[in-house]
Amino acid sequence: MLDYENASANDSYPSPTPPGHPYQKWLRIGVIIVIYVVSLVGNTSVCMWMFILHLTCADTWFTMLSQIVFESIGTVWLLDEASCRIFKMLQNFSIVSPTYVVTSIAIDRAFAIARPLSRPPSVNRFLIVAWLCSLIPSIPSLFLFHRRQEGVNTYFWSSIFHDILSKTIYRQVYMLFI
Repeated sequence: MLDYENASANDSYPSPTPPGHPYQKWLRIGVIIVIYVVSLVGNTSVCMWMFILHLTCADTWFTMLSQIVFESIGTVWLLDEASCRIFKMLQNFSIVSPTYVVTSIAIDRAFAIARPLSRPPSVNRFLIVAWLCSLIPSIPSLFLFHRRQEGVNTYFWSSIFHDILSKTIYRQVYMLFI
């Protein structure tokens, strides 16, 4: 055992052991590392699962499904006026919703980095706000698109940009808004 009280700063003694219980040091460190890894993986997976699930819904289920329908039927519309308007609204919703979900992920991560010890904001609130914000640029589609008849029992979806507002500036402003 080293005599630290009588040792001077110039002596070549090894660095002193910090006060406390030196027994089972490596076991304690090992347990803390295991707890840290399990906590890190668990917390990250829960957070990412929530966001990734919503990002998958926003991007794949809505965007890809609406694009399949759109490509399959083209501009021919077989259903009624309301379904035409709702479809176009949901199609625009599917375009903007992944952006808002990714923004929610970024905001959540910013809170985690800026305030690591404070209670984190609710992931569900972020996602609800993201979905509601996605509706804002989508709602005008209910008024901009409609079903147009082109002959006997032949209907197409059309927008007011082609029917009434023929100047391209109106369409450009609308696309910029989205």
